[in-house]
Amino acid sequence: MWNASTGNTGNYRGYLPFGGAVRGFATCDAADVTANTITSAAHGYVNTDRVMVFNVFAESLPAGLTEGTIYFVVGATTDTFQVSLTSGGAAVDITGIGEMFHQKCIVETFGAQGTITTAVGALVLDATGM
Repeated sequence: MWNASTGNTGNYRGYLPFGGAVRGFATCDAADVTANTITSAAHGYVNTDRVMVFNVFAESLPAGLTEGTIYFVVGATTDTFQVSLTSGGAAVDITGIGEMFHQKCIVETFGAQGTITTAVGALVLDATGM
């Protein structure tokens, strides 16, 4: 993401995964650390979904998770989920409490070099994560 006020040439604002409509905030408290779970009410993930986690400003990402890493969801329930480095693999060992923003990642297959095609009027820019 770039700052549009500088003609998209000046201020880098960060990144988000492409195509993920499912997103939200989550916490890991002491019970979550023990169970290696992430709590996010009605998160909408199912096992094998790919997610990326981000630090929440002025908060610490739960120890054991790395910002920008793409994880696979395992152990999903309505309000909690675990993450793994491989599809169907063991849950990542979360060793400390914290908060995070999470977003589903959609694998995109390009038809040509770096080409993304959208239908007219179908592109929606959402700045809720800013």
